Amino acid sequence: MSGPAAGIRFVDSHTAGEPTRVIIDGGPELGSGPLSERRLRFRDSADHFRRCVVNEPRGWDAVVGAILCEPVDPSCTAGVIFFNSLQLNATSSGNILYL
Repeated sequence: MSGPAAGIRFVDSHTAGEPTRVIIDGGPELGSGPLSERRLRFRDSADHFRRCVVNEPRGWDAVVGAILCEPVDPSCTAGVIFFNSLQLNATSSGNILYL
């Protein structure tokens, strides 16, 4: 495979029936700093990636995406940015339980 989807590692799951695609490797480089700033970088420079992993033919409208990032707090395992087929999401309570 070539293009934006090449080399992406992810896990598909569901939480209470809500399908989730968790990107564990191969996502866009978002740098460091507060997660809010990385979320803006994702929105402004990697929207093609969001569309690639949650829209047809690799996804569908109901999929919630989650990209794992380096945590801001060293006591945390990961940071996460949630998104769907239309936009970045502030959070996804059901999927937080899954992660």
